[in-house]
Amino acid sequence: MIAPILALEAFRDHVRNKDVILLIDSEAVQASLVKGYSSKKIFVSSSNFSGSFRSNTEPISSSIEFQLTPTLPTGHREIISRSARRRGGRLYFVRGLQRSHENGLWAWELELLAAVKRRDLKEMRQRLDAARAVNVEEEKVLEASRKLALGEIKEGTKLQDAEMLLRALDEGRAAGLTENQLYTGKSAYLKMQAAAVAESTDMEDFRSVLAVAAEMGLPEHQDLAGTRRRLALLELREAADGTGISKLQQCIQSAKEHGVDKDDIDKGTFRLCVLELQQATVDFDSERLRDAMLEAKERAAPGELFPPAKRKLASIFPEAFTEWMLVELEETLAALDDDSSSGDLRAVLQEAAEAKVEEEDLKRAEERLAKLELREAATMSDLPEIERILNNAQVYGWDVSQGSAGAMYEAASVRRRELQAEERKVDCKQNLDLAVLTLDLNMMRQYIEEAKELGLDKEVIERAEAKYQEYA
Repeated sequence: MIAPILALEAFRDHVRNKDVILLIDSEAVQASLVKGYSSKKIFVSSSNFSGSFRSNTEPISSSIEFQLTPTLPTGHREIISRSARRRGGRLYFVRGLQRSHENGLWAWELELLAAVKRRDLKEMRQRLDAARAVNVEEEKVLEASRKLALGEIKEGTKLQDAEMLLRALDEGRAAGLTENQLYTGKSAYLKMQAAAVAESTDMEDFRSVLAVAAEMGLPEHQDLAGTRRRLALLELREAADGTGISKLQQCIQSAKEHGVDKDDIDKGTFRLCVLELQQATVDFDSERLRDAMLEAKERAAPGELFPPAKRKLASIFPEAFTEWMLVELEETLAALDDDSSSGDLRAVLQEAAEAKVEEEDLKRAEERLAKLELREAATMSDLPEIERILNNAQVYGWDVSQGSAGAMYEAASVRRRELQAEERKVDCKQNLDLAVLTLDLNMMRQYIEEAKELGLDKEVIERAEAKYQEYA
């Protein structure tokens, strides 16, 4: 007997001013609910019901009476009878249902409510479609639609079904679900979309996902951090392959904001330095050119970029060029060691002299260059160059030095003598061959003696002697 009372109280807001059907399987309970007492014996104390069910403040209905209904309106008898048989009881109804029966809507409402109660998503959708087709009261349809949407959001998240989630979100929003109620579904859907394009190399895939997130009101959702980072990386790489300075600057900034790997950012920054230096080289902005050269130098840009930049700097800003060459000369000197080549220092020193770097700085570099050349002279094959280097070394007194400079001077001198001897051998052989060819006996005798002294090949000497003996 308590069940009908509790049901009406619990669902008071839903059944107020509505026609209600109660299925009662006890005559004693039916009589007690209608009259407040029953001649049948029941196992609870009879209560006096006035025919109005009240809450703490207001009645649910103004007049409720229960009657046994032996027949049903045509077209609905089978449905309601079947429902009654399932519950194993008799069917009672509240007076006033005739209007609903005439409209033919009450059965659809019952089926819809039953489907919602069973939480069968497939059945709920079927009942909703049917209820809409017969114009069931809009509020009831919306309530069922909200419950269906929430159920499908939960199910779609569990099954990782993006199509179901998107449909549930659209229908839930149309049915009046709040953004908080939709948040879980939105998050799950965006997470699925992000995972689907995670390894893509097409930037449009990532932009599409972010556009959907913005449309859903979640442009900064935490699950899209990887999507934004991947898009920033792809945009950075594309910009680095191009020649647009502004675009590359924007992409570098975006990459930093979204946590792109430092190595990729450094590559983009390097490319930016190159582009800025190239652009500054053709412009006439001396400050920009100098700054671009400094930045490119710090980033170790390709060396071939600097000669045209330095020539441009020398033409539009000579003072800056002099300063640049002084710094470059000092850096070159600082980077030298015992194994360094003299070529790098020689080229910088020549440019520094052309840039009119102060004489004192040039002399210091020239002395260092002379020592490097002296060390290299011991392995050279250019006799005139060795002669120049040795003469230059004598200016610094290294020919009489007892230290490392003196040792290098001696090694270079030995190399000079070796080359001089080889040169004499070549000349002696050429002269000897000429004497044999012309049968000049005096020249033959002279160069045969010199050939023996220089250690020419014995076969050459013997052939010349035989010729000499033949005509002597």
